[in-house]
Amino acid sequence: MGRLTGTMSGQAGGAADMRLGGTELTRRVLVAGGGGGRGSSSTGYVEDAGVGGGSSGGRGTSGAGGTQTGGSSFGVGGSFTSGTSFAGGGGGWFGGEAGGNGGAGGGSGYVLTASSYKPNGYLLGSEYYLSNAQTIAGNQSFPAPSGGNETGHSGNGYARITLVE
Repeated sequence: MGRLTGTMSGQAGGAADMRLGGTELTRRVLVAGGGGGRGSSSTGYVEDAGVGGGSSGGRGTSGAGGTQTGGSSFGVGGSFTSGTSFAGGGGGWFGGEAGGNGGAGGGSGYVLTASSYKPNGYLLGSEYYLSNAQTIAGNQSFPAPSGGNETGHSGNGYARITLVE
């Protein structure tokens, strides 16, 4: 945490996802959750935000992360404004909760498998189930777009798909 002067707005990360056969959220096969926005507390200190991704997004100081079955809302991070500070929740399978006077929660990741949660109205069947796939939280090491590994990622989302026959 660091001391702030003035006000702070905490912009959150959006989710990156892959959909089959349309644009509806209920056609998502893979989701990489976005991190929550950092916010400022009523005492003026920067408050930590939750990481995105993984089966559950990370908790921020003022907002819970999205999970496989709930969060701010399906596919969208929460928004909050309060006087001098606000922090948005990260987008994801379920979005993270907004932070009222502090950091917001991150959005959850998702992989469509036989055992994964499918909400009412989910539009894809078993022919699209993935195997040997995972979602990795932003506070874990994972392959970087430019090679090597990184922990956390800033900027636009990135996906690499490799066909294995």
